[in-house]
Amino acid sequence: MKTIYTAMLLFVVLAASVAAADKPAEKPDPALNGTWQVVATQENGKEMPAAEVQKLALELRLTDGRYSVAAGVADIDSGAYQTPAGATPKNIDVSPEKGAHKGKRIPSIYKLEGDDLVICYGFAGTRPKDFATTPGSQLTLIKYARAK
Repeated sequence: MKTIYTAMLLFVVLAASVAAADKPAEKPDPALNGTWQVVATQENGKEMPAAEVQKLALELRLTDGRYSVAAGVADIDSGAYQTPAGATPKNIDVSPEKGAHKGKRIPSIYKLEGDDLVICYGFAGTRPKDFATTPGSQLTLIKYARAK
């Protein structure tokens, strides 16, 4: 009897795996495409002063599932991103191929309101539940404005 249950469980797992493999890859949210300038940032509950944010001159470029981050003219980070559909808040999974987090998956959430984009990054590997950080949360909240 135990063998039958084990075989049934294995079948269900394999069937689910095949179904997932047959599912076409989701395309990233096209509304995110463009160049975004960092206008505010908060990490572990601490807001970075506006003058420091402006001095950094960070820019995020999103294009069809690829991203790059530039500080001035130097690219400091790049990789891929996915926006799995159906979650609330909307999910964005970032996979750096360059920079300090190379090779990691950063589960995050985002909201897009007109020309404003807000992303809360879970750099510790846990997806944020809302758009806020607290001391010790290991979350980073960044507000972007679409470049004109």
